Amino acid sequence: MNLPQTLRRTAAAFGLASLAACGSYSSTPMSPSGGTGGGTSIVVSNNSFSPSTLTVPVGTTVTWSWSTTAMDHNVVPDDGSTPSGSGSPANYPHTYAFTFGTAGTYHYHCQVHGGPGGVGMSGTIVVQ
Repeated sequence: MNLPQTLRRTAAAFGLASLAACGSYSSTPMSPSGGTGGGTSIVVSNNSFSPSTLTVPVGTTVTWSWSTTAMDHNVVPDDGSTPSGSGSPANYPHTYAFTFGTAGTYHYHCQVHGGPGGVGMSGTIVVQ
């Protein structure tokens, strides 16, 4: 094996290891690590919630955490009630938590960058 091949393989292995260490974000439903009564989080970043769809059991506390570059974001319920709103748009560092006590599908958005019905920066919590 010559030097360029060795460098490519090393870079590829490092890249895969980095991805594994950092994890990944998906718009597909995910389950919380904490189970019932535990918690899970959503990253609020520039114009997106990640993951955008999250499936959790009843009693789970979901925490939205603003990334270091997040500016002018908030969590607003599409139906006007659940989850309760996080308040005025905020910048990093900021977090907001809500405990989902009733099964159902809850849609939310950022009032600055999204809108009801999945427009722009929006997300869904499925509580089972």
